[in-house]
Amino acid sequence: MMKTKWILVLALSAVISLSGACSLIGGKDKADNSLLMSALLLNNNCSVIQGTISANTTLPMTSCLSGTVFVASGVILTIPAGATVYGLSGSSLFILSGAKINAVGTSISPIVFTSAQPAGSRRAQDWGGVVIIGNASTNDAARSTEGTTPQNYGGASSNNDAHDPGSLKYVRIEYAGFPVTTNSELNCLSLYAVGNSNIPNSATPNLDYIQCHLSADDSFEFFGGAVNAKHLVSSCPDDDGFDMDVGYHGKLQHLIQYGDCNFTSTESNSRGMEMNGVGESSEGYGQTPGTNGGAYTSFSTPKVANVTVIGHGSNTRGAGIDEGARFRNGMAGNFTHISFDKLGTAGAQAGVCSTSGANASTSVLNNHIRNTSTAPVALSNTSSCTVGAEVTTVVQVITTYPVIATGTAGNFTTSLPAAVQNVTAATGFVGDAFFDSSTTYGGVTGADWTSGWTTWVPN
Repeated sequence: MMKTKWILVLALSAVISLSGACSLIGGKDKADNSLLMSALLLNNNCSVIQGTISANTTLPMTSCLSGTVFVASGVILTIPAGATVYGLSGSSLFILSGAKINAVGTSISPIVFTSAQPAGSRRAQDWGGVVIIGNASTNDAARSTEGTTPQNYGGASSNNDAHDPGSLKYVRIEYAGFPVTTNSELNCLSLYAVGNSNIPNSATPNLDYIQCHLSADDSFEFFGGAVNAKHLVSSCPDDDGFDMDVGYHGKLQHLIQYGDCNFTSTESNSRGMEMNGVGESSEGYGQTPGTNGGAYTSFSTPKVANVTVIGHGSNTRGAGIDEGARFRNGMAGNFTHISFDKLGTAGAQAGVCSTSGANASTSVLNNHIRNTSTAPVALSNTSSCTVGAEVTTVVQVITTYPVIATGTAGNFTTSLPAAVQNVTAATGFVGDAFFDSSTTYGGVTGADWTSGWTTWVPN
């Protein structure tokens, strides 16, 4: 149950009363000196969040996560518009299967998950990130999540695509990706078998207007499930912007991956979109449930429209890292109205289709565009994929790019030629009310919806 105590801290030879300012929510009622010092440093009314939250709870406007925080099954965690949640080193937030998170901000009062380090000293890996676990369908056996305290998901009982995770709207998640083990970091937002609340065709999804900024691993990773999302911004991940695995079959529209971020990647392969059937062999995923070989029982089948992938430009991150998209084995999604730009290293692939026998990607890419000023080559290995119309004559794609070094926001309004067809007429999209009607390439098809609530500061 939730427990509360008031704490008095003696510092700098003055007694600073935090009575009514610092409370303890969840877990054991105990002091944590490092946490209290961080709260002091922040000089905010900081409520300490730790352990398991086992009753419906609304967080205060300023909270500090300590360790792995769990929201128990059956519990609703509410975070009000304009709230800030600070993550201490090693902390993360897990919404367990059967629990819900309702974090609904606004364009002028977004909800921010950020590092507990002082502004100007923040960096990727400062804390873990946000993890949501459901029981929607996947195409692999029961697995464990990433994190310092792994949780099970998937398996035979994971078949409820109507699973309701709650809502995230106008939310920023910054400086996440704390390493669990060497070379294994949490993602910014991890979605394990998350469902669509039985509203698969609703134009208003559970996840809407979310930015993942400066994550040490992927920005958004979908591990199976059927959750739908719109208006997602991935900025400066050390790995992929959007990763779809384990039979993910949801719908996504209006995505931006921005990688021109003035730092050197520690990842060997960093892509705008990376998509798999069941996951990468290096992560221990089998090709059929519980095995290490054979054909997939079902492919990942997402439907994705209106994506802007902006590569690393002049910030060279090494040969072969800067692919716009990788359609791996077991991926059979439908993609349309995609824009690839600033892929940096000459010859960087706009995309690659894997072609490995019965498991070869059979994805459909309806309409896409390449900015010829950075000379990316076309999609390769496309014998198993279906690649539609492409435009390669555009030089200017985005009006003004952000400048991460100075924290200057960009303007993602596009000046592109019309696509050859409307999104709702593309293969796999006909008659699907989830998708906004659009004949424009890229993630921003009208007014710049990123304006005002996103961040571009480096630290």
